[in-house]
Amino acid sequence: MSTVDVQMVRVSAGCYRFWGSVAVIVAIFCSDVLNRPEPHPNDPRIANNLGYVFMVCDNLGKAQELLEIAAAEHEDKRDKALPIYYIGVAKAKKGQLESALVEFRTVTEYLREAEGTHRECACLGVPKALEDGGLSFEEVLDPDLLKTAQDATVVVEQFLSK
Repeated sequence: MSTVDVQMVRVSAGCYRFWGSVAVIVAIFCSDVLNRPEPHPNDPRIANNLGYVFMVCDNLGKAQELLEIAAAEHEDKRDKALPIYYIGVAKAKKGQLESALVEFRTVTEYLREAEGTHRECACLGVPKALEDGGLSFEEVLDPDLLKTAQDATVVVEQFLSK
C-alpha cells in the first residue's frame, strides 16, 4: 500500500460526520488504486464514489476525471445524473461557473421525470452564495438530487449575474 498524502485524508466536516473513519479507509484505498498502472475502476458506481472522496478532499482534477468515467459508463440518464452533478460541483469549485451550470441543468433534465431512488442521495455538496460575494459549498445529508440541482442552478445563476 502506498503512503497517503495528508491532503488526501483531510475531509470536510459534513463528510466526516457521514463517512467517519470510512472516508479515511477509502482515501487510503484510493491512493493505492490510483498509483497502479490501470487506475480506473470498471464499475461506474466505484468511480463515482472515489470521485466524490477526491472532491471533498479538494483534489478536483482527479475527482473530475473519475466522475467523468462514472458518467460515461452509466447507460441510463438517471444513473448518469449523480456523477454529472458532482462534476458540476467540481467545476464550480474550480471557478468554472458557466460550465458548472451546464452540468446542473443536465441533471435537472435527466431527472425531471424520475422518482424514488434515482433522486435520493446520502450527501451532496450544495453551492451557497456568501455575503462577501463568494461561493461556498455546504454538505447536505439525505438531499433530493433533482431539487438540489435546481437550487444549485439558481445560486450559480444569481452569482454570475452580480
